[in-house]
Amino acid sequence: METILLKKMCEIIGWRETEADGIFSPGGSISNLYGILVAHYKQYPEIKTKGMTALPCIVLFVSEQVRSLFSKKKLQQSLVWELITGKMIPAELEKNILQAKSKGQTPFYVTATAGSTVFGAFYPLHDIADICEMHKLWMHVDELGEVACCCPETTPINSVALKGETPAIACATCNQMQTGYLFQPDKLYNVDFDTGHKSIQCGRHVDIFKLWLTWKDVEQYLLVKFPFNDICIYTQIAPKIKAQMIEEGTGMLNYQPYGDKVNFFRMVFSNPATRQTDVDYVIDEIQRLGKDL
Repeated sequence: METILLKKMCEIIGWRETEADGIFSPGGSISNLYGILVAHYKQYPEIKTKGMTALPCIVLFVSEQVRSLFSKKKLQQSLVWELITGKMIPAELEKNILQAKSKGQTPFYVTATAGSTVFGAFYPLHDIADICEMHKLWMHVDELGEVACCCPETTPINSVALKGETPAIACATCNQMQTGYLFQPDKLYNVDFDTGHKSIQCGRHVDIFKLWLTWKDVEQYLLVKFPFNDICIYTQIAPKIKAQMIEEGTGMLNYQPYGDKVNFFRMVFSNPATRQTDVDYVIDEIQRLGKDL
């Protein structure tokens, strides 16, 4: 299932089989981790045998609106991060790249976003790509939609680490450890489906399954723009409203502050069964519970 769908996705994007490879994963954070691992291995293959100490002081550029993976303490301790405030602006990115070079650091990796986690914002990918090409940096695009192709009637959410325009061998060998009891190199049969060497996990769930079922149901794939339904509603009393929602059992909404702005409700409508009445209900509940607060 995974092999067939990855091939189909690459065809839709326009990548040949020799140009791309990929693996489905449990979520976006793991997919982003794969992106970093492959970028490391492609640029510095010696990292597999010598570790990070064999590398120069490489710098990764991200914006503060990226997924939680990039703020994990373990990654911060092992890598040099350049955090760009707010949305990634090309001119600011280039300024940060030049500053890193002036410090004797090696700019290496840029994470752009096609649909940020909170606001669903799209970064100017073409302009960022031009800068990455000029400075010979690896450009990674973190996409909230996760899959590059999805069914028009139903939108399942999966996560796939799909790497293109680089030899597929980099993806295939980046995490390969030649574990003798799992992936013996002398098997006397077709090992095309023996894809465990791509994964950092030993055992994997069938992450491809729901996307496969959806595909079989409609028997067609179309390249679409993922509907980024991040609805953000500012209110100064979001925590109090949510507390009453929980106590009454009428709803569960996520809220958070952003910068110096007050808490706001953040709703992501990813269920294809969502209807106008569902949205109306949420708004009515916020108004009902907030009017006396």
